[in-house]
Amino acid sequence: MVALVRRSPSGDFQEIETSIAPLSALMWVDPDTDVPTEDQTGSIGAPYATVQQAHDALPANGGTIVVCFSADEVSAGPLVATKSIGLQGFGQGAEMDDIESTSDVYLNAVVASNVTLTGGNLRLIEAQCTAIDAGAGSVNLFDSIVSDSIVAGQLTARDSQLTSGNHVIETLVTSQNSVIGPMTVTAGDIVSQGDTWNSAVSAAAGTITAQGSTFEQGGLAFATLDLKDCTIGGDPDTEVIDGGAASFDDCTIGLPITSSGSVSLKDCSFDGGEANLAIVSAGGICINTRLIGDWDAGPELQTDTFSYYAASSVGHDMTSLNTTFLDASLSITLSVVVPAVAADAVGYVDTTLVGTALEGFFAVGDPVVVNPTTDLVAAGAGGGLLNARISAANTLRCAFVGALAGGAADFTVSRAR
Repeated sequence: MVALVRRSPSGDFQEIETSIAPLSALMWVDPDTDVPTEDQTGSIGAPYATVQQAHDALPANGGTIVVCFSADEVSAGPLVATKSIGLQGFGQGAEMDDIESTSDVYLNAVVASNVTLTGGNLRLIEAQCTAIDAGAGSVNLFDSIVSDSIVAGQLTARDSQLTSGNHVIETLVTSQNSVIGPMTVTAGDIVSQGDTWNSAVSAAAGTITAQGSTFEQGGLAFATLDLKDCTIGGDPDTEVIDGGAASFDDCTIGLPITSSGSVSLKDCSFDGGEANLAIVSAGGICINTRLIGDWDAGPELQTDTFSYYAASSVGHDMTSLNTTFLDASLSITLSVVVPAVAADAVGYVDTTLVGTALEGFFAVGDPVVVNPTTDLVAAGAGGGLLNARISAANTLRCAFVGALAGGAADFTVSRAR
């Protein structure tokens, strides 16, 4: 590899990155060159006028083309490439038209129009282009701007802007500190760190993993979702977080959640505490939190199974959770010591729910359904369970009418619909 240097307007020497392409050959292009065409050799003293001339003069294994500064920002022309090409801008305003290539293309500090690849991969460093179609190839962006759509097999973006168009990537998107527009990954995953997503994001067949990212609007679609320290915004009336199993850790959530799997919420808050942020889960909801705020104004929880864990110092109890069970009430089997009761008399027994899945689930007076799993041992005609209620925190009180012989029996306990 060879390091190129240039003299900046201030008189300092600056190194030009040349690791982007092998320097098996090096050609210079200056759209404003005054060297006659017949005397142009691609040297620094006799540069070509277009990138196509420089490309055609390179050996079969390609090389690097340095596009020199043009005071009038004259384009260095379009390029149809069949060789691995590195295009290096020299100075400000190194511009060219559409690029078509069957091999690798590397753009550094240049401005290009559309880039189309039918083979190879594309890399941009401090570059700009309008739209990219890399087919099944990969696109790697560093501190670059793409003002229209990207189509590629894989995409890596760092400190870049991809705010417009509809980006369609086949297998993987890896991004960091970038601003990204509408994104669809058709058969793979998204890994995001510190990004701003300003429209809909979809990896319906894969996993979206993000840390410190903001999803401004448009909703999320996924097979699996794993978000940490993220913010999800948008219009809760028209947009949704929709997919399979979803995990949220220290996130701010501003959209309703629909999950065909389980939903896990740890130390999360809900934007505005809006009641229309329903969480619907076919696989259960687990909330593990130190501080969850006033859930009375928060989302409705709809699920089959529910678990809740909160730091005891907070004193938050789950009776304020607005919870609906979709297909069946949460049910447990509880051993109750049935008292011996004389005929025509009523006996009462209190049984604790502490340590069961229903601990903290009921408020005093909440409706409850209790049924014995076997026939109670009668001491005469008419004996049985009379009624049941939540008489105190985590306390189930059952009333029995005699005659009953008494003894331990298993009962199913669930919340009444």
